[in-house]
Amino acid sequence: MTAIIPIGFVTLDEAAEMIAKSLYMGVEDGELVATLRQSGLNVRDGQASDAAISEIWRAADAGRLRVVGIGGNSRKIVRLDPEDLKEIPLLRSPRGGNFHFLRPSNRLYGQVTKWFGPQWADAVIAFREKEVAALTRFVLRTRRKHLTSGDAKKSGRPTLRPEMIGVIKKTIEAGKWNPTMSLKALTRLVNVHGGLAQNVSEDTVTRGLDDLFDQTGDRRFQRRKKAQRGAR
Repeated sequence: MTAIIPIGFVTLDEAAEMIAKSLYMGVEDGELVATLRQSGLNVRDGQASDAAISEIWRAADAGRLRVVGIGGNSRKIVRLDPEDLKEIPLLRSPRGGNFHFLRPSNRLYGQVTKWFGPQWADAVIAFREKEVAALTRFVLRTRRKHLTSGDAKKSGRPTLRPEMIGVIKKTIEAGKWNPTMSLKALTRLVNVHGGLAQNVSEDTVTRGLDDLFDQTGDRRFQRRKKAQRGAR
């Protein structure tokens, strides 16, 4: 049984639908999506949905969106740390978005089950609707600025990120880097052996590594987090 969402909140899927409109408004549907819709099927554009979900988590990490979990018999609302959610397999992935893959061995299992009780797996990720609406406006302004500035005509930049993530994946799968090593070392490997059109920064590689872990849940792609000041 899925939790009932209180007024003023939207689920991850609802937020993604709102953001996708700002990201892809006026953009022609992909060939497969267009064909299915013409046949009468109401299908979602997977590419648009994936991009929207990535935008949501980027905003959450930056503090633009407050993330909550809603569940349990009393529809309890709990503020969640986006950084913690990276430790729950597939929760931040476009193919996940829930607590279904949380296991007793995970350090967050006890806390999640305490919050939401026996039906913890049915708890949903949600956001304040006003904050998501503000994010849609921000995304639309950013997109408009991007289009009017002529940046959209530059061909190298949009394809660099997925290409870089592919290089990171191959580097780790080949055993050339592991989470006990520094991110600086991974960045050097990506720039020296990746064959990218331009060098990327350590911050860019770090974000790419986090995206890879979010998408796969594979612990080979999970980096060590720096201890936060004041943490107990």
